[in-house]
Amino acid sequence: MRYHLLVRVVLLLVSAWLCGACDDVFDLEHIDDSDCVDLGHDEDSDGIDDACDPCPFDAHNDDDPDDDGIALACDPDPAKHNDVVFFSGFNLGNRAGLELFEGYFAEDSFDGMVGDASHGLFWNGSPDGVWVIVGVDVLALDAAASAHELGIIFDAARYSSYEINGIVCELVFDSTDNFLRAGLHQYPNPDETYGPWVQSPLPLDQMHGIIRAHYSRAGTVGCSFETPLLQPSIEQTPTTNPAPGTIALWAEDIGVSFRFLMITTK
Repeated sequence: MRYHLLVRVVLLLVSAWLCGACDDVFDLEHIDDSDCVDLGHDEDSDGIDDACDPCPFDAHNDDDPDDDGIALACDPDPAKHNDVVFFSGFNLGNRAGLELFEGYFAEDSFDGMVGDASHGLFWNGSPDGVWVIVGVDVLALDAAASAHELGIIFDAARYSSYEINGIVCELVFDSTDNFLRAGLHQYPNPDETYGPWVQSPLPLDQMHGIIRAHYSRAGTVGCSFETPLLQPSIEQTPTTNPAPGTIALWAEDIGVSFRFLMITTK
């Protein structure tokens, strides 16, 4: 009896050794090494380069219910197969395809200071049918400003040297209320085509977590602002869509640090 048990244990260990760390024996889903080229950065410090990490911004690499190679902790839609289109930890070697609007790159983040009217970062790709996942920390609000905004803009285009038009999902503080809104951000009349605003239990200056936003042209736009304790969200169907554009990270009159940017198919 003990002999047969020992044989089974040995066989299990041999099987695990042969299949490597990504075998289903451990319920782990790692990207095949042949499908990734190292980015030279490890956002979550788990020893796996971001390009090959099944969850590049969270060290929890196990579980992948839809078998799409994105671990559950990072998957924006765990019931549907998604593909990673882009990931950046904003390190020096991984800023291709990114364009500063205002703000600056730090060692491995994109930051904006209090006192800047607005700061943003463009990703040079199509926003149609994607999820955007962003790590963000709000550091301070500009006390001299009457309103503060933070979010994602889809089909984004420059309106001026300090404003961006497009379909926006954002968390706003206007000196009296914290709320979420989604819709067409269209200067010089930015507030005319928003859907209903939703009161937010999350004060903007306490946003230290992740923004998840999705967008489809002629469909819906939605976003959630996720912290360990609060996850307010909003979803709207824009009545008007702008001309095709790109994706922008957006903050106005806020000291902010964006830690990473991940874009997947929807």
